[in-house]
Amino acid sequence: MEQVWAVPRASLFRKHAFSGFLPAGKHDYLASIRSDGSFVSRDAAETDPSLKQVIPYALFTHGKKVFLYERLAGERRLVRKRSLGIGGHINPGDAEKGDLLSAALLREFSEEMQYPHPFETKLLGYLNDERDEVGAVHFGVVYLLAGSRPEIAAREVSSLRGELVPLSVLSGATLEGWSALCIGALREALE
Repeated sequence: MEQVWAVPRASLFRKHAFSGFLPAGKHDYLASIRSDGSFVSRDAAETDPSLKQVIPYALFTHGKKVFLYERLAGERRLVRKRSLGIGGHINPGDAEKGDLLSAALLREFSEEMQYPHPFETKLLGYLNDERDEVGAVHFGVVYLLAGSRPEIAAREVSSLRGELVPLSVLSGATLEGWSALCIGALREALE
């Protein structure tokens, strides 16, 4: 049974929940994520809106371009959706490697992508989109990964297809929900 890091909704949103993307400087959710969270059964958390599963969500860039990809296989809810974000749940093994958010971010990125070059990591902000049952139980911590070189590729080409594209391409792209919410912050970060 998979265990994932989740935070009680009441602890995360002490006053009220925001909707959409919130820049990192507006509020610090990291303290609550680290101190109030715990590992719970993913099966139980997927249907319990009193918990928010924390998802480190990476936007990879090189220069003025961003990595845009499409899932060709995998989780049913994400197939054929175009996305900017690379991320996933925090698992118990991540906690054994120091900071669980950073460890989960790097693990998920290295599982999905081939990128043997250095990159800089910067916290951009937070995502909360409760318009559907998936969003009601997830909370995103958004990071910008600024690559030193443009060579990036999906590890499993049978399940992911992607490339670095200029930001102008995004205005006409149909993106999954969280990615669409990040476009403004991404533009600001790259300008």
